[in-house]
Amino acid sequence: MLSDELESRDGSLKLVFTTRDGFHYHDAVFYDEEQDKNKAVIASGVGCPVGCVFCMTRVMPFIRDLRKWEVRDQAVACVRCYSKLKKPEAQSRIVFAGMADCCINRKNTVPVMDEFSFLGHQIGVHTAGIPGHFEEALQDFRSLTSKDLFDLRISLQFLGKDRERYMRGTGGYPVEVVIRLAYDFCQEIGKQLWLNHTLFKGYNDSWLYLKAVAKLAKRWAGVGVKLSPANPCGRFVSSAPEVFRMWQTYLEDQGIPFRRITKSYGADIDATMGRTNPLFCTPGELREAVLGAEYAL
Repeated sequence: MLSDELESRDGSLKLVFTTRDGFHYHDAVFYDEEQDKNKAVIASGVGCPVGCVFCMTRVMPFIRDLRKWEVRDQAVACVRCYSKLKKPEAQSRIVFAGMADCCINRKNTVPVMDEFSFLGHQIGVHTAGIPGHFEEALQDFRSLTSKDLFDLRISLQFLGKDRERYMRGTGGYPVEVVIRLAYDFCQEIGKQLWLNHTLFKGYNDSWLYLKAVAKLAKRWAGVGVKLSPANPCGRFVSSAPEVFRMWQTYLEDQGIPFRRITKSYGADIDATMGRTNPLFCTPGELREAVLGAEYAL
């Protein structure tokens, strides 16, 4: 059930939910001026089992997957909050990219995707590609009745051994396999595949990393790269503006479709995903998150 609502200075909202067994999870709701859409970024679980070391959600213990009715109720609550945004009539986009990876909890998330896409809401899935779950999730996505309103994005972030090191839940699953499977699925439903890449200063923003990402994207025709700044988490901070410009120039010169997120929302209320509000973790966990992730590396 919805237990709290926080409003940012920029007009975005953070919705806090409390389960019947007393646990908390949260969603973000905002009007995206760049895309002219109202967006709800919703959770799939209480905590996250993936354990990406650059994400503050990892300091929360993973409790459980959300049940189907909990996934549905949060989506309903988010959509109702569109009336409080700058442009209530804008196209709705519900993004399964909050706490936890929705492919892990596909039995409870995919039916809700189907219900809301049938009602005319765009559905976005952002996933790292979790072994043992991603292939099965793709099969479930094929059963959606309104696939024209559905799109899939792969959370890239790291390559090779770095991916296993910093995104532990991927279990060394080759990102090339994840992209190939996702690309084949997107070809089936007539959609473009995008690789989401968050630039972390000194970790995945070098010239060599840029060339590797470009080479990877060019293996499949039409695959695009979407860059975004990082929400600070310990020593993982966002790259400088000139690094973003370098990436954009090179990717565009290579003929790779490119997008860049230039505006963030809800930072003053920790409403963006990948951040943890002190309400949801112990002082020790919060201190560890603030000081950095060195011990976990």
